[in-house]
Amino acid sequence: MKRKILLVFLTIISAVCLCMGIAACGTHDETISETDGVLWYSLNDNGEYSVIGLNDKTAAEITIPATYNEKNVTSISDSVFEDCSSLESVTFGNSVETIGSYAFCGCSSLEYVTFGNSVETIGSYAFWDCTSLTSTTIPDSVTYIGAYAFLYCKSLKEIIIPKNVTSLGRNAFEGCRSLTSVTILGNINYIDTKTFKDCSSLVSVTLPDSVTTIGNDVFNYCSSLVNINMPKNLTYIGSGAFCVCSSLKNIAIPSGVTEIGMYAFDNCTSLTEITIPASVEIIYPYAFASCDILTSVTFENTGTWYSFSGISMIDGLIILEGADYSEIDITEDTSLNATYVTETYKDKIFIAESLYARSL
Repeated sequence: MKRKILLVFLTIISAVCLCMGIAACGTHDETISETDGVLWYSLNDNGEYSVIGLNDKTAAEITIPATYNEKNVTSISDSVFEDCSSLESVTFGNSVETIGSYAFCGCSSLEYVTFGNSVETIGSYAFWDCTSLTSTTIPDSVTYIGAYAFLYCKSLKEIIIPKNVTSLGRNAFEGCRSLTSVTILGNINYIDTKTFKDCSSLVSVTLPDSVTTIGNDVFNYCSSLVNINMPKNLTYIGSGAFCVCSSLKNIAIPSGVTEIGMYAFDNCTSLTEITIPASVEIIYPYAFASCDILTSVTFENTGTWYSFSGISMIDGLIILEGADYSEIDITEDTSLNATYVTETYKDKIFIAESLYARSL
């Protein structure tokens, strides 16, 4: 009898162990979690811990320790603190290297973020919609800021991208409507799509000379932008890059630029003059559309046709050489405009029929 009871007991124990083994195998060490009473941790294969959870979602202050159980805490897993609407302050220990995607997304009361000196990666959407965040210092250790990382942080006032950042994701600071100043020190070649779109209070931008491309809509609707230095190694200005930068009065296009995208300076209604360097090969249609007081356009290369569609009231026309289009007296009848212009200024302008320039 005793032997039968022992056999049944051992069978049950074996079954339990088998189930535990399957669970552990199916999710690896994700299922092995530990807590210090505030945070939950998972021990990774490399012997370091990740923060994977929070005991009290109503906590106002959180400190991520540098170590737990005498091992480094090196990462914050994805979405760990997402929508913790009571969280006001977070401090990272100096061993934290990675902040996962959506880690603090929707923390609407978060005002203070103090990074440690080892953070390298700020994941996509990491601080998306942290609408109370007014300032933070990104440490020099950071090399990567993901797409949408600070999207709609509408109280953020100033940002400095440190020297070691080599990748700045698209829409990273879109909709940061209190942002007044941006300084990029990193060795960045490409400012991605809509990185600073709709930063309507942005007045001043400093870009490093390493930048060769300003992507599509990067400063779109930055209606307060007055000062921006254009990098000397810049070759491409994307579509809508400065669209509706209505406070921008002048801009110096560097001599290495070869293409200016469609609607690049559309609705820059304070822009009064522009010089097109000799390096420019293509100006796409409507690049300067609705620049209503643009009265001076200087072409350094006087022997090239440009697709220069949509300047002020002359939508659809191409200007060649140093033609002063303000002298062209055109009526409201667009068909008459075309006839008048092609007959009077045949050697200097023509009607645009495609995205690329062509001669008459």
